[in-house]
Amino acid sequence: MDAEKLGLLVDRLAAADAAGKLRWARGINARAYQASFPSSTVILEYVPSGSVLSDPGKGSTVNEYFQSEIKRAEGIVLRVLDEFGRDVAEISARELEEAGDLQRAALIKQLYERAHYEAGGERVIDELLASLTSDSR
Repeated sequence: MDAEKLGLLVDRLAAADAAGKLRWARGINARAYQASFPSSTVILEYVPSGSVLSDPGKGSTVNEYFQSEIKRAEGIVLRVLDEFGRDVAEISARELEEAGDLQRAALIKQLYERAHYEAGGERVIDELLASLTSDSR
């Protein structure tokens, strides 16, 4: 996949997210969040160092995702799945940093933080705090 095309995807996702056009949900693991589109899904996930995950671009399905034992980049990873749940592309904040594209690396990290918030992370705590404040008169 063309790196510039993936960079443009990062830019457009960040703009759509800032405009409130993306709806993030929890992904297939505790560190993943996803936004679905009519014929694709974007996944943002935190991959700890030494993790074993799928190898994108080999036409793997979600079931094969857990069976593959190929290491890949650590940190925040943006993955794109097609309508059948197959990996078609991925790019990580680390890859962008190593390529000198610090702005887009920062955008991927910001997207992950916002997805975490929207999909339940800090939003749940904020709502709980607000509820406790209004209940304790």
